[in-house]
Amino acid sequence: NLIDPRPEFASEEARLDAAEQRFRAAIDGTTKKGPQLFAHLGLAGVLFDRGKYADARAAYDDAARLAETTALPEARGRAIEGSALSLEAEGKRDEALKRFADLAEVQGFGHLGRYHQARLWHAQGESQKALETLTKVREALVKDAGPQGRPGFLQASVEELMRTIDPSAVPAPGGQGITPEQLEQLQRQLEEFQRRQQE
Repeated sequence: NLIDPRPEFASEEARLDAAEQRFRAAIDGTTKKGPQLFAHLGLAGVLFDRGKYADARAAYDDAARLAETTALPEARGRAIEGSALSLEAEGKRDEALKRFADLAEVQGFGHLGRYHQARLWHAQGESQKALETLTKVREALVKDAGPQGRPGFLQASVEELMRTIDPSAVPAPGGQGITPEQLEQLQRQLEEFQRRQQE
């Protein structure tokens, strides 16, 4: 007998319309920087979902500027990431790369910024450069996680991209992958087995 209190909409477009109106009202309805910051982030997300990438980028940039005057580095990092993703969606890859470099300078976002840079380098055909960066990012993430740490979302994304570039770069998840050394050893065992069968 639970009732879902969330509003219902006839379509996804109607939901996005309502969200955009309410985020704009929230921006206009306060002068406090904290609420304005999060309203700009929300508005930017809605505009991105609607494919209005230039408008989304402007809203993300507004949020990033507001975040500089507040003690909210997490929000600043997310705003810069959103701005860079918007540039990428607009087809402005060089500008997106520069913005992802800015992201890598934000405390706590270094690995994420470098992952995004590597992703774009790979898309542009600079796969070796991408793989070198991804390898360093993965090493740092593994070190940060410790011996018992499980791979987080970012590490899993880094490893997946590494395998896309070079399948032998990192073992497959779940312990299913084998190293080149293990593959060589299995090959020798198979050859030995076949030799004995012939004898």
